[in-house]
Amino acid sequence: VMAKAWHLLSRARYDAEAMARENKVRTNFQAALRKIQQPGAGNLHSTIDEACSNAVEIYALGVSRARLCGEGGRAFAALREPLLAAEAYKEAAASFGEVTL
Repeated sequence: VMAKAWHLLSRARYDAEAMARENKVRTNFQAALRKIQQPGAGNLHSTIDEACSNAVEIYALGVSRARLCGEGGRAFAALREPLLAAEAYKEAAASFGEVTL
């Protein structure tokens, strides 16, 4: 169970493919937000649609990471490792981060 807990938490922290995807989507989201703020930005509706689509994907990626951290936290709690469980739950809560312009 301990190995599974660490595996889940490590996947949430270090999955290179998921991190690259999230970075790409966040970059696209930020670009769409900047474009929306520019006067005469062109087709505003398609830009807003793009931003919304990216926001939904950012949320889904955050939920996926939070789920892995939560599973790891539950496994650590079952092993009576409260500090490790708290660390995993803290990471789950922070998995959504914040988006800045």
